[in-house]
Amino acid sequence: MKAASLLTAPAPAIRLPAMRCAIYARKSTDDSDKTHDARSTTHQREQCLALIERQGWTLAEGHEYVDEARAGRSSTGPACCG
Repeated sequence: MKAASLLTAPAPAIRLPAMRCAIYARKSTDDSDKTHDARSTTHQREQCLALIERQGWTLAEGHEYVDEARAGRSSTGPACCG
């Protein structure tokens, strides 16, 4: 078998176990190149839900996290070490 045909051969179908996932959306104030709607946590959540549906995954109950108030650069947030 030629090397090129190995690269183009279809991959065998693999059935993966059901995926449970979580959503974490964070208000982005640093992405000035994006519109307000693209930075919103509502938009991020909608995009995540669409991906979860396309992939056939399940959103784990109670595992949806939204951070509206803090930018990622802050070192004073509750998750900060120190």
